[in-house]
Amino acid sequence: MSALQPYIPYQGNKFKIAEDIYGAMRTNFSFENVVSLFCGGGALELMLAQKGYNVLANDLDSGLIELHNHLLHHGTYPKDFITREMFFEMREYKNWLGAYVRQCWSFGNNQEDYMYSKERIEGDPSALKEHLLRWRHLEDYRSLDVSDNIRFIANDYRDVDLSGFRVDNTIVYCDPPYKGTRGYHVGEFDTEAFYKWALESPFTILISEYDMPEPFQLVASFPKQQGMGNYNTMVVEKLYCNKPVKIGLGI
Repeated sequence: MSALQPYIPYQGNKFKIAEDIYGAMRTNFSFENVVSLFCGGGALELMLAQKGYNVLANDLDSGLIELHNHLLHHGTYPKDFITREMFFEMREYKNWLGAYVRQCWSFGNNQEDYMYSKERIEGDPSALKEHLLRWRHLEDYRSLDVSDNIRFIANDYRDVDLSGFRVDNTIVYCDPPYKGTRGYHVGEFDTEAFYKWALESPFTILISEYDMPEPFQLVASFPKQQGMGNYNTMVVEKLYCNKPVKIGLGI
């Protein structure tokens, strides 16, 4: 990764393997445009915009997309300490401020539970630094100048208008809720319906998952540390395609 790590802290964020995913894209496909249908925290999407690609980034969570657009245009955010009481009130806001609180002040970015335990809050306040680390990524985001290369919108993935993109120079990237894991913060996710949609699409669709059934083709695998503190485990994230791929012919 580059010195900057701009993204919104988000559960399942791809910032640790964004360069690896891009490498697999570039090695195996020729493209100028990327449409990301489940952009989440935007780590991969912002990196691609920095590399000069034309990126359309979508997510169903309208508050999250509002936060992306706020930071993309150098907007500020509260630097006050968010207490437990404030968190449970503000996480219900549907605007960018609610998204900021859900993403940056929740435990493990799960958008539901407060970041700090009652015991830690009652202890040494100077030891409470997790939110400061998350602010660093937001500050990196605000420092970017990529608004000409990336656009954020809020839709269901099936409703994103792809008519302005050519099939031969566009990759559609999808990082949906993984099968068997928790779904959207804003609703349940139908994995089987998504598989059907992807297989019927004329576009080249790349999908991040742990495992996918045939006829989806495995393009690349990325070992990654997952978890916090003493609970780190090694997982292997994979990149699949909805079409047959001649591996290594993209460059």
